[in-house]
Amino acid sequence: MTSAGSRNLMKSFIFLASMICGILSWVPSAYADAIARSITAGKVDVVPSPGGTITGAGAVATNGQVFDKTLGVNATFGDPGGPAFGTSFASDQVTIGAGAGERVIGAVTTTINGDREKFAIPFKPGGLAGGRMILYNFLENADKVAGSQIGAPLTLTRNSNALLAPTTATSKATETVRKVPNPPRPPTTQVAGTATASVANTTPTVTAIALGIVNDPLTIIPGSLSDTTSVNVVLGNDDQLLSYHIGTPDQFALGVFQLGLRVPGSTIPEDLLTFTIGVDSSTGSVRDAINVFEFNPAVGFSTADAFKDYLSSPANNFFTFDSQTHTLSELTQIPLFHADLPGSDGNVVVTFDYEGIAGSAATPEPSTWLLLGSGLAGLAAWRRKKAA
Repeated sequence: MTSAGSRNLMKSFIFLASMICGILSWVPSAYADAIARSITAGKVDVVPSPGGTITGAGAVATNGQVFDKTLGVNATFGDPGGPAFGTSFASDQVTIGAGAGERVIGAVTTTINGDREKFAIPFKPGGLAGGRMILYNFLENADKVAGSQIGAPLTLTRNSNALLAPTTATSKATETVRKVPNPPRPPTTQVAGTATASVANTTPTVTAIALGIVNDPLTIIPGSLSDTTSVNVVLGNDDQLLSYHIGTPDQFALGVFQLGLRVPGSTIPEDLLTFTIGVDSSTGSVRDAINVFEFNPAVGFSTADAFKDYLSSPANNFFTFDSQTHTLSELTQIPLFHADLPGSDGNVVVTFDYEGIAGSAATPEPSTWLLLGSGLAGLAAWRRKKAA
């Protein structure tokens, strides 16, 4: 064979190889089912000194959306008990309760919500502006009035469901406040919640997103200057641990967490930590699943990487990731934050908000388009070569 013939053969082989790579990149790997699920849970334990009180149980909110690109139809539903569509929305700009001044979620979390919504529904604006437009349908003041003075057990629950056959998007957010006897120390006030979201039966032309929020701002009022209050924040709670799962390569499932501490006269910012834990088609390990967006060493870790190491370390064994079923599971409650707050600091607000988000992408990942494009280009060139 001539050298020209060898070169032509090599070119044909390269074209054919790129074509095969592009086509194979389009074939999904083995997934367990076609449902994306997100379960996010947390708990705040507060042990006040004698005479101290705790107020502000928080709020819960949900959202579900389905979009059909072919029909150009967008279905959005909130919980049945919420206000009419378009009359209420929650964002970093909205406060809960008359004069309370407590944000539902911060600007960074609002941006994450907007970006994820646009990822699923392309005509949405995305970013901070998009997150501020998401309708959550929840009764703002009713939650705060019911939990203004934490005493008897209180449970707040919201549900939403969006349906555009054959796709559904469902979410649920629940928060429960209870007193736990803890002699000889003062009783512990526990605020625990779960935010779940799922999308099912998405197709190349039908995408969806579901979102649930639990908002836990607790105002701790010391009984005297000598009082000290202990606060413990954990990921997961006694009834539910974290779990994220995707059933097809275009889906995503994640939890968004925001921790804040506001002490009058302190230089510590209100937002100490904002991070996400989740799964998509690019997740290959527990560490891959964790992203930190806001970080302050006051939370108790030296750097954001040290915090990621803490959550993902095999030695701690907090999570397990199954690459076959594309599932990230929490194995035990994870201590996130501890503080002993002296009464001399005055009233302290501890905020722990978290969300469960699940959805499907409106388009394949850019890398998938690139590989597919190279495959098609190789196929076309190979055909031209064969014709010549």
